Amino acid sequence: SIRLVKANKWSEACLALCCALRLNPKHEQTLALLIKVVGASDARAAVQLSDGCLDDLPSHPLLWTLYWTFAQQLKEEHFISEALDRIPAVTTGYELAAIFKLLSSKENTPERIGVCQFNPDTWMVSGWAIDRHNSQQACELVIQSGSFRGQLKADDASSLLQAAGYHSAVGGFQIKLAQASDSLTLTFADGTPLLGSPLAAIAPIPFQADPKLQVRFQESAPALEHKRFVSVLVPVYAGCAQTLACLQSVLEAKPQNHVSHEIIVLDDASPDLELTAALEEMAEQGLINLIRRPANLGFIKNMNRGMLLHPDRDVVWLNADARVTGDWLDRLQRAAYSDPTVASVTPLSNNGELTSFPNIRESSPMPSLREQRSIDQCMAQLNLPPQELFVGCGFCLYLKRAALDDVGLLDEVTLLRGYGEETDWCLRAHAKAWRHVAAVNVFVAHSGGESFGREKRNLANRNNALIKRRYPLASDAFDRFVGTDSLKVSRQAIQRARIQMLLLKKTHHKNKNQALVMYRKSVTSGNEGVASIWDIDPEQHPADRKALARAAIRLEWSLRGLDLDVQLLLSESCPVIALNYHLPQDIDLLKLELESLAQLCPSGYKVLGSGGVPEALEPCLTHFKKIESVPTRIMTSPKKSSRLIRSTQQIAEYPRQLGALGLIVDDLADPAFAQQWIAAFAKAAEFQASQQCQAQGQAQTQTQAPNPSATLGAFRLLALQDTPAVAQLKKSGAMTLAHFPKSLS
Repeated sequence: SIRLVKANKWSEACLALCCALRLNPKHEQTLALLIKVVGASDARAAVQLSDGCLDDLPSHPLLWTLYWTFAQQLKEEHFISEALDRIPAVTTGYELAAIFKLLSSKENTPERIGVCQFNPDTWMVSGWAIDRHNSQQACELVIQSGSFRGQLKADDASSLLQAAGYHSAVGGFQIKLAQASDSLTLTFADGTPLLGSPLAAIAPIPFQADPKLQVRFQESAPALEHKRFVSVLVPVYAGCAQTLACLQSVLEAKPQNHVSHEIIVLDDASPDLELTAALEEMAEQGLINLIRRPANLGFIKNMNRGMLLHPDRDVVWLNADARVTGDWLDRLQRAAYSDPTVASVTPLSNNGELTSFPNIRESSPMPSLREQRSIDQCMAQLNLPPQELFVGCGFCLYLKRAALDDVGLLDEVTLLRGYGEETDWCLRAHAKAWRHVAAVNVFVAHSGGESFGREKRNLANRNNALIKRRYPLASDAFDRFVGTDSLKVSRQAIQRARIQMLLLKKTHHKNKNQALVMYRKSVTSGNEGVASIWDIDPEQHPADRKALARAAIRLEWSLRGLDLDVQLLLSESCPVIALNYHLPQDIDLLKLELESLAQLCPSGYKVLGSGGVPEALEPCLTHFKKIESVPTRIMTSPKKSSRLIRSTQQIAEYPRQLGALGLIVDDLADPAFAQQWIAAFAKAAEFQASQQCQAQGQAQTQTQAPNPSATLGAFRLLALQDTPAVAQLKKSGAMTLAHFPKSLS
């Protein structure tokens, strides 16, 4: 790879690095070199690749440095605010130098920049501050807390600034506090605040419970007239529209719930003036209890203090980007008290990690309020019992006070701000024999991802690493739970109930031209482990695109050895109705359910692609009329594969001085397609062998006519997953296994 880089052979170097990543997809130095190779010709592609790599390695400073380096070449405004948000987390001089260089490339960026932080162990406020145009002079700072106001100079040495290239003995500062402060501000002399100001300089709350308490498992299911009072805690920072929609949903549902509850909004020093004004108005009307923090605490500290407001109550965490409906709280509490050992309850959601619906750990779009009410009512009517859950999810989490008293609060001592805190708490509860369950009769909509933005990367990486060290066996246990998916039976039962509701409404009868559309599912490279259907080119295949758009039902199938994995999709619903089958075991069930769905697609069924219907599926289609169509799945048709092989001669004749590199990438999941490649390479090998024999036996007197098979030597055939066909093709010498990082064009 280094040799190719030095020779400026960027395409070949990129390929070599992707092949090296097959051995270790998260090797930081290889990824960094790949980013530099891509950036040699395309800065935007390098930024996108860096961004994708940082999703998996969010705290690696070398990748961040490359991100800022190539961002500087793009000269776009949004990188400036992004860089300023990143500065407090920077730990290396070369990343800070790259950020300062980015800031210097734009006009009207801050000349004075500083960072402050509070260490509760030493009660020290420390950081650095610099005037980028006069780095040799110590900056004057103003510190203020309540009525106290003082001045100090950033005249200590800062190792971070020195590592960033500022060879000055000034820039750092530290000050020891005599007492706690809910809000401590640090500014430059002109009033510009340092990043991180204002600070909440307060002592952390111990997260371990009092060992003298003996309260475990002493509560039995309460009678209906003696339900425990609940605090619904809604942490708030940004997202005005979503937050108000969340609170409105809780207020509208309040009359439908028998459980007495108080809505407590924990405003974590929100900078959104419109949101804070709306919250104050709601508080004045007596609709909510508003607690506003003088300085930003972060999710963990904010929630801990919220849970301590009423030490005798159960609590519900409700994210400000979630939405509830119906008697949601009554059902959650019934699940919580269905057994004395239950510590927490999580509802199903379109975006709820282990409780995601319709598939575990797969996010779905936020449903409309009408769609949410429909699916929640379906779950409530079905009223399935709570199911065992490995850990709860904090978007909507019911916590029993008895469990909080026994397990303790969230860990604000070692976990940063807010990510993974519910996992840590649930694992601590497990250690004390508490259980966690999913309320599969409640659906709470959740937008997701609004709380932390890009900061989530660093929080998730740092906190998850700590949790893995604290609970070394939990990761394997989590993977086992995901593999078995104890909620799968409940999810499928709910889906079938939703189908019955659709059949009763008969809303699809208006369009008599709707059809059942069937196609084979192809698999992606496996970088994210997610299968996806093949795309239909809207220009080349408008009929197939139209058929897919009008489909009442979609039936996807994929081969797994000799068996078929089949998924039945009614995509007009949100979340999508999806039922999974494994044939031949589930053939009778699939046949029965397709028979009941025949009325939704009266025009029959249509097969997209060239492979036809698998023999195992044919008995399930007796109630449908086949709609004849021309096969259009070009990428796996024999005509296309032949054209690819013939075109290798043309690409081989492409001027090599232009840096062209012939690449053909395929997952080789289609056995027929793979066999054509094997035959083509075999012919090429035979031809080359005969050429060598002729050269050894006699001198070649005339130029041989070009042979299309021989030109395959000018190509690299890349596979993204190992299969038996790949093993055969590797023997040809032209097959390579590679790993392409996400976001690599």
